[in-house]
Amino acid sequence: MGAFFMQSKDWIIPVLFYLMKGCEKMAHTNKILDTDKHFMIDPATRKIKNMTPTKNAVMQYDHKSERFRFSLPRMVEGHDMMECNRVEVHYINIDKNTNKTKGVYEVDDMKFDPEDENRLVFSWLITQKATQREGSLSFLIRFACIANDGVVNYVWNTAVFSNILVSPGFYNSPDIVKQYADVLEQWKKELMKPGTGGNVTIDPTLKTEGAAADAKAVGDMFGDVEAALDHIIAQQEEILALQNHYIHVGSDEIENPVLPDDGKEDGVGDLVDPNPDDGGFDY
Repeated sequence: MGAFFMQSKDWIIPVLFYLMKGCEKMAHTNKILDTDKHFMIDPATRKIKNMTPTKNAVMQYDHKSERFRFSLPRMVEGHDMMECNRVEVHYINIDKNTNKTKGVYEVDDMKFDPEDENRLVFSWLITQKATQREGSLSFLIRFACIANDGVVNYVWNTAVFSNILVSPGFYNSPDIVKQYADVLEQWKKELMKPGTGGNVTIDPTLKTEGAAADAKAVGDMFGDVEAALDHIIAQQEEILALQNHYIHVGSDEIENPVLPDDGKEDGVGDLVDPNPDDGGFDY
């Protein structure tokens, strides 16, 4: 077994290093840009109009790969909307069975329109929580002015926009555990060596948008992987227990197990005397 771990270490470390470098290269620092026309917000009717009618669908399980941009007048009934320090997209993703996933996206990029200082522009970077279910995606936008003491001084909501389709897709990541169980088991043993605490802590309380939601999604995935690996390791430990069932004579190790005498002289299950010349069995 020692040789096995040394051999496994020889290839695990380079592989993990490669994967870590790959993750560094895949760190998404690039912004998702949207060159389509804005969704226009009418300050009088509060309706949201899609200025690109063909942009009416997202794919199920899409995550931070689509950005919707919005535009509205800076002044709405005498109020300067640039003073709003909390702009939120409230959305509902509904499937054909009326199951719902609700969420809130906090806008962080509202600014003056570079082409018209009398208008404001901002965007919604759509996350996987909004695309979980095949069906429809509805949303409205809430503008609020909130004082430092938490007092809400102003709130203005748009009408609900319900014309976004979530097209069907599928996501097969759990199959990776079955396909690569042997490799993952060796990785886990390497990662769970003494000094690591022997476990991975996953916070089940993360339920918000943004980085916390991403962390929870990754944590849930690794929780499933860890459960599968624990089952695999338990099976292998049973096999190792049988392999390590030895008879000890002095300091020597005999690899033939002592089996109970079955009363037959067929060599199967008969008692083995480790010292046949000493006059009898040592009990």
